[in-house]
Amino acid sequence: MLKSLWQFLDLFMHIIHLSAIFFLLVGWAFYETQLPHFVLVWLVFLSWFGLGLIYGFGYCLMTDVHWRIKDKLGVRPSANIYVKYMLDKVLPINIDEGLVDQVSTYVFFAVFAIANYLFLMAFFQP
Repeated sequence: MLKSLWQFLDLFMHIIHLSAIFFLLVGWAFYETQLPHFVLVWLVFLSWFGLGLIYGFGYCLMTDVHWRIKDKLGVRPSANIYVKYMLDKVLPINIDEGLVDQVSTYVFFAVFAIANYLFLMAFFQP
């Protein structure tokens, strides 16, 4: 019974994680989702840098929770980064974790800049 709860939570975290990543990538593109996207971008930023002051740069609270759930299932993720973990699951090739981390960081900062720009433009429009 308890194992099935952890399995459900693992699946739930996959859904939340993948949805958050997808929304981070495209949420800025639609006027109706720009405000929640802006909030999510700042939550990620605060996790990476705010909590990152304590746990190390790029710390992701969501990944930490997800990895703790996997630990309860006796599963050791193949990577420290969720994006790398998922790439390992779906691609037949091994992509360097440092490269995945670097690309993820650059993409995040591009999305962060777009989200902040759009927020400021909406805020200062008459």
